[in-house]
Amino acid sequence: MPNRKFFFCFLLAIGLFLTACRTQQAVTEPVPELSSFRVDVDFMHPRRWSSRSVWDYWVTVANDSVECHLPYMGVKYQSDLYDEGLDFSLPLTSFRRGRGRKGQAEMELTFRRNVTGYRLTITLYPGGKASLYLLPTNGDGIGYDGEWKAL
Repeated sequence: MPNRKFFFCFLLAIGLFLTACRTQQAVTEPVPELSSFRVDVDFMHPRRWSSRSVWDYWVTVANDSVECHLPYMGVKYQSDLYDEGLDFSLPLTSFRRGRGRKGQAEMELTFRRNVTGYRLTITLYPGGKASLYLLPTNGDGIGYDGEWKAL
């Protein structure tokens, strides 16, 4: 009699596990392969200061270029002569795309402006959220959060 109860509980546990896996796969649809998208930034994470909300900032990636309009808080070790901050549109030097866990898309873009090189890592999540990490060659890295949409 105890063996039947154990067997019944074992089958019930397997059934619940398979049902949970099926519903989890249906909820997390992967991010489609995008050639152009825009991330509206609403939160920034500087390395040396506290995180804060921001508005009216964005990053647009379209085919082979990046348009960037972002705030920057951090230490610059060597300033460009005519540095206008992170407000520019530049062609990409390199672009690498990959898939993360749970259907997210991960991209690494590099581009150059004057003497400063930038590496921008973008993670797009299936629910419409995005995270960015910008690392200049002559300053502190900074992280951003926001929402993405295809163009």
